[in-house]
Amino acid sequence: MHTIETLPLGQEAVISRLCCTGRQRQHMEDLGFVPGTSVRPLYRSPSGDPTAYAVMGAVIALRSADARLVFCTPCEGMTCL
Repeated sequence: MHTIETLPLGQEAVISRLCCTGRQRQHMEDLGFVPGTSVRPLYRSPSGDPTAYAVMGAVIALRSADARLVFCTPCEGMTCL
């Protein structure tokens, strides 16, 4: 299983689960990182952290430590949703 941190730029995926609980999980869900949702990494900062992700019509920047908590299934050859 992949995390969104490991996705190459432009690779679309579907979020399969979040590996966090409580306030942190609620915060991630409020940002749009919800299981079943499409996500795509757009840009990485010059230092490599954070990365900007397209999710639910918004662009959200996440640090690597947070991106490691979001597991996904990459889409192969076509859009996911």
